[in-house]
Amino acid sequence: MSGIRIDRGSVNTTIIYLFSATGGAPIWDTSGARAYTALNAGYPTRTLLHDALATDLRVEGFAAETAYAEPAGGGLVQPDLTKSSVWLVSSFGGAVEVRLPHAADANGRRVTIKKTDLSLNPVRRTLPAGSGSGRLAPRGDASRAVGLVSCSSQPMASTSSSWSR
Repeated sequence: MSGIRIDRGSVNTTIIYLFSATGGAPIWDTSGARAYTALNAGYPTRTLLHDALATDLRVEGFAAETAYAEPAGGGLVQPDLTKSSVWLVSSFGGAVEVRLPHAADANGRRVTIKKTDLSLNPVRRTLPAGSGSGRLAPRGDASRAVGLVSCSSQPMASTSSSWSR
């Protein structure tokens, strides 16, 4: 038996300081959506935050979600920045293009792209229209990585957005 059962997911629900000495999961979300916020509650993730704002934050340890991409024969990789901020990319099978989303659609997001193999195949980062960019880790240099931040602003009459190093 679980401590708290959430049917059909949950929206804007917060669970704070849940002590659960049950034989089942402390929080059982039957939909698997995890659309709730938990503070010092649940297992194995004791604190689960969605869209949180901190004005002054000190972090003693930090780990970023990492994804690995190795398209067979090379090809296109379109990173999902809502899931991972570090992308390890192998171009062992052929040249790889890492196409970033529009900067305005990923405002404030950071992404690190790193080539992982020693092949001579390049890993290129491109913008959504397929324009711009350049090479990342040319000539099989697996020791190089690029870190990018989405910078988007919307003044009154115009919109400008870009990815910057």
